[in-house]
Amino acid sequence: MKKILSVCMVLTFLLGCGNKNINPDHYTSFDNNGALKEIPSPEQSLKVNHIKCFIESSGSMSGFFQTNKSTDFKVDVWAALNEFNDKIDSVFLFKDASEPVSKMALADFRRDMNAGNFKFAGSTHIPQMLKQVIQSLGKNDVGVFISDMKYSPMGSQADVLLTQYATDIKNVLQDTPYAFSIIGLTSAYISGKGKVIDNSPYYIILIGNDLSVCKTKQKILQSINKKNLMGELSFYRREFTVPTYTLLPNKGMTNGVTYESANNLFYTIGDIGKKSPVTFYLAADFSKLPYHLVSNGKILMQQLVVKAEKGRAAIEEVTDSASFDFGNGNREPAEKVHATHFIKIRVSDVLDGTTQLTLYVNRNEPSWYTSVCGAKSEAEYDKTSSFEQLLTGIKGAYNADRQSKYYYDKPFVVLISEGKR
Repeated sequence: MKKILSVCMVLTFLLGCGNKNINPDHYTSFDNNGALKEIPSPEQSLKVNHIKCFIESSGSMSGFFQTNKSTDFKVDVWAALNEFNDKIDSVFLFKDASEPVSKMALADFRRDMNAGNFKFAGSTHIPQMLKQVIQSLGKNDVGVFISDMKYSPMGSQADVLLTQYATDIKNVLQDTPYAFSIIGLTSAYISGKGKVIDNSPYYIILIGNDLSVCKTKQKILQSINKKNLMGELSFYRREFTVPTYTLLPNKGMTNGVTYESANNLFYTIGDIGKKSPVTFYLAADFSKLPYHLVSNGKILMQQLVVKAEKGRAAIEEVTDSASFDFGNGNREPAEKVHATHFIKIRVSDVLDGTTQLTLYVNRNEPSWYTSVCGAKSEAEYDKTSSFEQLLTGIKGAYNADRQSKYYYDKPFVVLISEGKR
């Protein structure tokens, strides 16, 4: 009887494979029927209750708000906030470390932002501001803090406070249950003398539960002008769990690969041998990965590690959901798993028995923030003073130096079995 390769990855019990010995080598991730024992759970449907929006309006921010002059800051900030106009009932202004936070309606903030109608004076005490954002959060709220993040304590202790900045940031963040995300943007900055400085950095900081921050970050990244985006850097309180994923057939249906589905189950089958490799797509939701990975398939592909324990495996293509097409207009599989990416995998030289295929995503942190480090003073408008200390404090609070070399706590696994269905 002709040998058939069954590639089975199940999200529920595998009812479609009739062979009673799908897993004769007893790979521990699967039962004898080829069913995955620990099924990845879909992300829970989470409703963000409120967006608590805080804007810094100290002296160093004045160039973004110049009176009745358009800047990318005004365009992108309004685009981001407008995404959440049903969740933002007011905007809070940080004016000075010594002054109480002022509150205004979103429409009033837009008017005064466009007109540059704020009092721009005083210092920026970032640890205190972040602490107030955190204290404002209720269940499933997300704090949004928009600032140039230029820490500028004043007074006789200013120099000492700067040396303690990283520790202060760590102390503010380390005992919270929240994720912390930095979206770096640039805008023209108009100095008090009317000089225009291009590409001056500012930041949208997100604080809240992991999933809430992730979803809010996605919406903001969709709303802003990408030419103004430096990048994003996120810190989560827990390791990523493996997201839901499934298998799809090759677009060309080569080497006898067919596609079937039942009970929300997707799997592929085909002939296998040295001269007849099988190809299929693994569809997964990579939305929690850093933006520089999910937005660039070539970079993401470099971070994927695939291995077949008995056989050969290689990644041939990585496609995002916007450009993926079966060639017949069928979007059903992609929509059911809410996949962001499709990874084309080629497996060959599986001659007998079974093999387990594993896929990892190597950790690859973005490096965009290095371009804003190294400022000697606040007057360097193309950099952010004390940004290095800020990152040191954040990384210390999230134990970034102890993170796994991979993004997910477990690999994606696929069982490949030779035999009858």
